[in-house]
Amino acid sequence: MTKRILITGGAGFIGSHLARAHIAEGDEVHVLVRPAASLRADRVHRNTIVHRVDLRDYAALLSCLAATRAQVIYHLATDAGRNRTLPDLSDLDSLTTDLDNVLRLAAAAANAPAKPDCFITAQSIAVYGNGLSPSIEDQREAPLAPYTASMVAAGHYLSVMQPRLPFSILHARFGLTFGPGQASSFFIPWLIERCLAGEPSEIRTPEDRRDFVHVEDVTAGLIAMSRTPLHTGTIINLSCGKAPTVREVAELIIELTGAPRGLVTLARMKPDYVRGRALCARTERARELLGWRPRVSLREGIARMVSRQVAQRV
Repeated sequence: MTKRILITGGAGFIGSHLARAHIAEGDEVHVLVRPAASLRADRVHRNTIVHRVDLRDYAALLSCLAATRAQVIYHLATDAGRNRTLPDLSDLDSLTTDLDNVLRLAAAAANAPAKPDCFITAQSIAVYGNGLSPSIEDQREAPLAPYTASMVAAGHYLSVMQPRLPFSILHARFGLTFGPGQASSFFIPWLIERCLAGEPSEIRTPEDRRDFVHVEDVTAGLIAMSRTPLHTGTIINLSCGKAPTVREVAELIIELTGAPRGLVTLARMKPDYVRGRALCARTERARELLGWRPRVSLREGIARMVSRQVAQRV
C-alpha cells in the first residue's frame, strides 16, 4: 500500500538513498530542504517532491505538513553535525539548534491536520561516547560533541512530550554510514579518491576501531522501523556490530584500489593516546524486533565505491 513519506535532510547522503528506496517501493516521497540549498542532481530522484522550508519557521512547517499529509516522518536534517567542535561560548544558541529543530518539527506534526503514524529520528552510535563497547541501546549515553548531545537531549524531550504527541517516536542510531555518493570529507570516500589519484595520505589514528555500515542497510533498517509495530520511544542500533581498526580499513582500500602500500602512512601515536578507541554497537535488538541485519559487507561496499569512482574517472 502506497504511503506518504516526509524526509527532512532528504537531499543529503542518507536521506537521498532513503528517498530512492521508498520511491522504488511505490511510495509518495516528499523531502524537506533548506530554502537556499543547492541540490545535487544525483541526490534528488525525479519523482521526489521537494519542499524548501526552514526548520526554524514553525508556520512554514505547519503549511508543509498540511500539504504533504505525511504518514511517516524521518528527521535526518542536522545543523550541529556540520561542525562537531564546541562553539565559542558567546554563541550558545548554536548548541541547541538541532534540539530546537526536532522539537519544533514534532510539535508541528502534532498540530497538523493529518497526523503521521510515526516519527523517526536519526541519531549516531557516537552518542555512546567512550562508554561500554559494543554499545547497547539501554546504556547511558555519553556524548562528546554538540551534535550528539543534541540527539540525546532531543530523545529525552520527546519522551516528555509523548503524552501530547498522537504518533509514536522512534530513534535509529547509525553506525558510521558509507556508500556511493558520500562526500569525500568522510574517511572511506576520501581515501579511495586519494588512492585512485595516486596522492599520498596519512592515517592519524590507525588503531581506532569503527563500526561501518553500508547506506543500503541503513535505509532498509529505517524502512523496517517505519513498518513494524514498535513501542514509542524504542531505540534501535543500525550498525554491523563489528569494529575493524582504521588501519585495517585503510589496508582494504589500498588492496581494492591497487594503490602502492607506501602511498598511505600511519601516524605515530602520542604517549597519552588511548590505544584502540572503539565506536561499535550491538545489533541484537534490530534482529529481534525488525528481522534486520546488515547485508553489505565492508569489503563489498568499498569494492562498489571503488568501481563507481573508477567509472567516473574514465
